[in-house]
This record gives sequence, C-alpha cells and structure tokens, in this order.
Amino acid sequence: MVPYEQIRQQIGEVRSSMDRIEGRLQSVEQRLHDLERQSKGTGAALPAVPDKKLSLREFLRKVEPRSYPEKTLAVLFHQEIVRQQGGAALDHIRAGYRRAKERLPRNLSDSVYKCVKRGWLMEIPDAEERNTVWEVTATGIEEIRNRLGEEGFELP
Repeated sequence: MVPYEQIRQQIGEVRSSMDRIEGRLQSVEQRLHDLERQSKGTGAALPAVPDKKLSLREFLRKVEPRSYPEKTLAVLFHQEIVRQQGGAALDHIRAGYRRAKERLPRNLSDSVYKCVKRGWLMEIPDAEERNTVWEVTATGIEEIRNRLGEEGFELP
C-alpha cells in the first residue's frame, strides 16, 4: 500500500504544479491581450521622431505621378510648397529631377507647357531671373491633394 500512497502524493504535486502553470499562462495571456489592445488604436509604441520634411524622392513615391506633366507638377509643388522656395525656372526643375534620381522628360519645356495648359502652373514675373519662372496654381495644389487622397499632406 505504500507505493499507492506515494503515487497519490505525486499526482497531487503534479496537479498543484499544473495549477500554478495554468495561472501563470492566464496571466501572460491577459498581459498580451492588454498590450495588443493598447497598440491597435495608436500603432506600435515607437519613440517620437522629430518632424522632418519629406525628400523629393519620398514625395514622388507618395504622389505616384503617372506622366511627365504630373511628375513636373510634383517636383514644382515640392520645391515651392514643401521646401518653401518659391517658383522655379527650367534649370531648377531639372535639378529637382536629378535630386530625386528621376529620368528627365525628353522635352521638359513641353511637360511644363502641358501643366500650364491644365491650369496646374502659371508663369510669374521675376526681375532677377532671365528665364521664365513657374509657380504652382491653386488647381495644381488641389491636384496634388487629390493624388495624396486620404493620407493627406499638411501644408507648412
């Protein structure tokens, strides 16, 4: 009968250990559930990143232009609105394409002309520049906002 008592005692110890393990498992599951619920609304808890301006390359990725006139509008928008540098001559637009590592259109002047024709850009008088200077219109700004969709973009 002695072995029978020992077996009962060991079974009791195993049950006690299992109860402790189940309690710890429930505690861990509850903590995991709380963390998941907490991170859903606010996203993962990441350290705060200082506000930085989007590079032209990043901005073009967000806008997703499908044609050279759309890309030209985005380049000018980025320069004028995001970087707050005012209008741009063709040389500045070319430099923007290079900064973004984008292929230049064969005829950049034609691309600008198509933007003007669509009402996205307008010529502005500039005494300092010998070349024509272009500026994004309200229609051009609206076009970019529509392209960004729900993601939106805060103007500085």
